[in-house]
Amino acid sequence: MKTLKLIFLISLLITSQKLYCDILPDNSHYVETCVKITNLTDYTDISLLGYVTGPKSIPTYLITSSECLVKGYKYNTLNIFAVKNSYLSDKDITTIDWLKDNSVIKSNIPIESFGEYLSNSIPISAINQFYRIVGFTETSVVLYKYMEVNKFNNGKSDSVITYTYAGDSTLLSQKLIVAIPSSKNNSTVELYPNPVKKSFYIKLSSTYQGIISIKILSSDGKVVSILNTNKTEALLNYSIPLENLSKGTYFVTITMGTAVETKKIFID
Repeated sequence: MKTLKLIFLISLLITSQKLYCDILPDNSHYVETCVKITNLTDYTDISLLGYVTGPKSIPTYLITSSECLVKGYKYNTLNIFAVKNSYLSDKDITTIDWLKDNSVIKSNIPIESFGEYLSNSIPISAINQFYRIVGFTETSVVLYKYMEVNKFNNGKSDSVITYTYAGDSTLLSQKLIVAIPSSKNNSTVELYPNPVKKSFYIKLSSTYQGIISIKILSSDGKVVSILNTNKTEALLNYSIPLENLSKGTYFVTITMGTAVETKKIFID
């Protein structure tokens, strides 16, 4: 019986190792793929995170325009998230399960950043792919591949392929609008009535006292109104008129010192 158990364990170990080994195709060569998102400096108030899941996952990292995206292993999944820099200020990004965090939005498309094996009859030696941020929806950061450069090992000049964004970029916000729950001041924020007709109230309960900044943003990220009020008590009930705004979806961002909360309202 012990011998059978030992044989079973050895077989299981061998099988599990085979599951993670790479099978090298005959008459082929490995081609590295380098993927970059090149216009991150255009969005100074956000960061992109590379969050890798899978059998050999790696720590979450900040994506930069100058470095290739990394997913660690071909069977891993690279998740790309956009997040406000203010949300990262006091956090260790490697300890957070970003798939469950409501303060980030995911990329609209999957990006494959691992290399591949090509037949030796295909003289490509490296592939470089370049992506841009086009803008943001309420649920995703919109990326698209605008160029691919193939390098060859037979002396042939690089092949450059360019692409055009197929969607309508005017429908996208140029600001990341996402509700960031505040962990400071034990605050609760309520907007009512919602939907709104001519005005609404911000009901704010917190220990914070001082100047509160209120910004109203349209669905495309444009600031349409800025108000400031002084909070001197635990409960604030502040009325905001909206006569000059058209119907639609808006976002209200309330800043209390270093704490920020964003809520959505609908003007009917």
